[in-house]
Amino acid sequence: MNLKKILLVGILLPVGLLYAQTDFRPGFIITNTNDTLYGQIDYRGDRVMGELCKFQSNDHIITDYTPNDIAAYRFIDSKYYISKEINRKKVFLEYLIKGQLNVYYLRDDTGDHYFIDKFDMPIVEVPYEEGFRKVGNKEVLYKSKTHIGVLNYYTQDASGLQPQVNLLKKPEHSKLIKLAENYHYTVCKEGEECIVFERKQPLIGVVLDFTIGWFDFQDQSKPSLQGGVLVNIWLPRSNEKFYFRTGLLYTELTYTGSSNFMDAKASVYKVPFMFEYIYPPKSIIRPKGAVGFCTYFSNNNWGGGSTLAFMGGLNIQILPSIGCFFEYNLDFVGIMNDIQMCSQSCLAGVSVKF
Repeated sequence: MNLKKILLVGILLPVGLLYAQTDFRPGFIITNTNDTLYGQIDYRGDRVMGELCKFQSNDHIITDYTPNDIAAYRFIDSKYYISKEINRKKVFLEYLIKGQLNVYYLRDDTGDHYFIDKFDMPIVEVPYEEGFRKVGNKEVLYKSKTHIGVLNYYTQDASGLQPQVNLLKKPEHSKLIKLAENYHYTVCKEGEECIVFERKQPLIGVVLDFTIGWFDFQDQSKPSLQGGVLVNIWLPRSNEKFYFRTGLLYTELTYTGSSNFMDAKASVYKVPFMFEYIYPPKSIIRPKGAVGFCTYFSNNNWGGGSTLAFMGGLNIQILPSIGCFFEYNLDFVGIMNDIQMCSQSCLAGVSVKF
């Protein structure tokens, strides 16, 4: 098998494994006859979970349920989805808060959508649009305000909430949940608690990898140590398994020979720009892989350039915010039939989640 085929397999195999992976977590479904069945549910991104519930019974039988098949499903002490008809089509809406004013969320092909209803009023979308519009000869940023009118209408019986509604520039999880909570405790006369189903997650998370290991540049240099800090950026609300990987790694190369463009020693810096996948996010041992490119540069006349990069490894979670990892990296240069390995490295280190 030539190098091009190896690279093709290296790219396609992780993609295939990605779609084959499952992440079953404890939960239950509520059938259309109001029966509750406990088992495990495959945890996916918001878009997938709005269309499908993959349920594994205690007998290890896996069944796919659509919004037409069941009334609701929920992960234990976490996300709760309910079947609702939106624009003549049934979907699973994420139940963010239940009270005198209910708030729901859906992500589909067109983006994020929020919905509200109450006991005496139907479910409606909280509309919002933004984008650039041409005004005269200029393009200006447009942000709609229709959502303010809808929210004021649904909360008109709660005195004092209008200023909060008018300041809500864009519908978002935290703002709509807070508004619904304030509305509930303003109009509720029976002391009934409202229920917030949404599991609080930050908009963005950062994991720092402090690493050191063995580095081999496929040239006239000797194997050497490589160390530095890798930055893994993730969006928990979008997907708990995907990360953007960057950072800075340092290596001091020592050459066995000399040439017109190399010194005997060279201080080389490596900056990765990669998409990383870590699975599963809730276990102690987590296999991972990444693909992207890396940029090399130096503070002397060694030169630099960009490479096609692959990574495979293993994370081990020790504490909720601290873990260790081991990984193997391969970089390639060239195009078409001239692709060749540029460098390889074996790294290990400590991860800290912020």
